[in-house]
Amino acid sequence: MRRHLCLACLLWISACGDLPQPFRHETRNPLLDPTPIAGVTVAPVVDAPDPELLAESMAAALVAEDVAAVPGAPRPGRRWVEATVVDDGGSLLVAWQLREPDGRLLAQDIQRHDRATWAAPESRNAGTQTAAAALAKALRQENPLPRISVLRVAGAPGDGSAALTEAMTRALRRAGATVVDEEPHLAIEGLVALAPGPPGHEMITVTWVIRKPDGTAVATLDQSNPVPKHLVWGNWSGLASAIADAAARGIIEVVRGTPR
Repeated sequence: MRRHLCLACLLWISACGDLPQPFRHETRNPLLDPTPIAGVTVAPVVDAPDPELLAESMAAALVAEDVAAVPGAPRPGRRWVEATVVDDGGSLLVAWQLREPDGRLLAQDIQRHDRATWAAPESRNAGTQTAAAALAKALRQENPLPRISVLRVAGAPGDGSAALTEAMTRALRRAGATVVDEEPHLAIEGLVALAPGPPGHEMITVTWVIRKPDGTAVATLDQSNPVPKHLVWGNWSGLASAIADAAARGIIEVVRGTPR
């Protein structure tokens, strides 16, 4: 089914300069909220100085990686994360393990800490962030994003079309997408339209269309914002990044849920 999403955004211009901050949503659009990758429980780390606090730190680090995680004892039918601590003669090996509901090992990340590092809460917490990224990567690989091509954006004045194309490519890659030139699962097509805006401004509308290889549109995302004229008719590097960064999140959520 073809979907049309409106990115209700307002471009804010910094009080101390002309470069725009990223487009900010005026209201929450639940369609664009990140979809958690999976639900896991993080068990207390028995051999840690603060077992519950370390589990809470790991759960928070996983949430930051878009994994729905909560601290607590393993639950039936739910994946869980546990850590074992082994004394390696002067240092400690900490193995964070992601397990299936039946106990099978799905992924793990092993870190080495000296005793002083392990005794400092901030260092232990930094370790959870590294481990969480590795465990989340394993979960993402179960359902990788489709291969995406970014077609050249049309309609922007000056260097805007090239800048927007490059900015969207960078934004999607930062979000974990594989951007390709050939044999994509989906293609992103961008179109820019200008209209008179408030005094000294142009109204920019950017339409992003997500298409299947046969050209069928599966979703459309719109952005519309007043922008100072000197930015519209000048260098688009900062403006293009702001637009692409705001749209990429919504695009990723659409492509993640689109059958191939």
